[in-house]
Amino acid sequence: MSAINTDNIQSQMKKGLLEFCILSIISRGEVYPSDISSELRESGMPILEGTLYPLLTRLKMPATSNTGGWKCIRTAQKIF
Repeated sequence: MSAINTDNIQSQMKKGLLEFCILSIISRGEVYPSDISSELRESGMPILEGTLYPLLTRLKMPATSNTGGWKCIRTAQKIF
């Protein structure tokens, strides 16, 4: 039996927790990505834009959400 890769497990758990936190923030209403980043930072979970934007893009896909339309995330270019 091979050893468990704890680095991968920790990485996946952190990713899942981050997604949950982001969904929790955007469930309250329209927010800008900078608001999400600020709230996460204030909660002790700093996040880089290079991490946030890919997550938001993936989370807005219908297969990963059931919100009935992503009009709660705003960016400078478009509303998700």
